[in-house]
Amino acid sequence: MNEIFTTFTDIMLFKKGPQDLPSSKSLLNILIIINILISLIPNDINYNLGIAVITALIYVGASLFFIQTILSIKENMTASSGYRIRYVQSATTILGIHAVIGFVTSVIFLLSGNSNSVIFIILIATVYSWLIYGHVFKHTLDCTTFIGLSISFLYSMIIGFMLIIVLSFLI
Repeated sequence: MNEIFTTFTDIMLFKKGPQDLPSSKSLLNILIIINILISLIPNDINYNLGIAVITALIYVGASLFFIQTILSIKENMTASSGYRIRYVQSATTILGIHAVIGFVTSVIFLLSGNSNSVIFIILIATVYSWLIYGHVFKHTLDCTTFIGLSISFLYSMIIGFMLIIVLSFLI
């Protein structure tokens, strides 16, 4: 287990990629549960448990669908058949990174209360997540850094758009 934590740390420091994690559906399932549990930590002044859990479920589901879709597109665009098998490692990496960033930002929010510095920290976390997801997509899809960052931005925009649509019906 210590080796997995070390690998996640190295990925988040841009030293390794998703290919360095074990291809374990059990680990992926644990990270899905962790992402949902992290949503239980109040991270907003207007925190609502039901909406937080629904948001986490949508995030996880949309992330898994997005990763599977881009791997299928990449595999269909090339003559290779080696991209769909990267799904578990890529999804594990993305959800692991999201869990770490979500946990850290939630704890910072809880510790700082309602200060304006939280907005700055969320901005830094957002930019960092775009960069680290770009790094992951670069390795996952065997593409350039620019393409990886572009896919990371697309991923963030699609997830954000889906969350806005669903939340607009719930609130």
